[in-house]
Amino acid sequence: MLPDVLRMPAHLYNDDRIYRAMHALPARQRLIQQHLFARRAPGSVRMALYDVSSWYSHNHGCAVHHFGHSSDHREDRTQILIGLITDADGRHITLHMLRGTRTSVASLVPCLRRMARRFDLTHIAIVNDNSFVSAANLAYLHEHGYSVITRLARTTIVDLVEKHSVEYQPD
Repeated sequence: MLPDVLRMPAHLYNDDRIYRAMHALPARQRLIQQHLFARRAPGSVRMALYDVSSWYSHNHGCAVHHFGHSSDHREDRTQILIGLITDADGRHITLHMLRGTRTSVASLVPCLRRMARRFDLTHIAIVNDNSFVSAANLAYLHEHGYSVITRLARTTIVDLVEKHSVEYQPD
């Protein structure tokens, strides 16, 4: 797969070229993601799995590293959030780095917007855990035609049933 993306014959590989190629990857991330996504049948994606992870470091010079809520309980370190979207088979669709000041719940909509723009993926089912459930996220998903598969707390289910019409209630 790497020779296809880099358009470099295997006999030309050496460590220096690989490191130069790795250095060039961030500038070509969008193109590479679109190329890899186009290799599968884009219409076959009906469901996307979403999760986020925090990555902490000692770095204070990077624009996306910030102090924020750490799920690893490392409030003494700056961090970034990494939002990952895969298809139902676990194949990578896209990965987004977000400022470390964001929370998991605030990461969903920006990642979905980018995914929709880059791959024209809308009207699919989004699967995630209850750490992404908020009234704003549910409203965004509903407004943009996404279906949602998630785990909700009992109190959240009761609130949704009480606040919304029968047509809007999640299955």
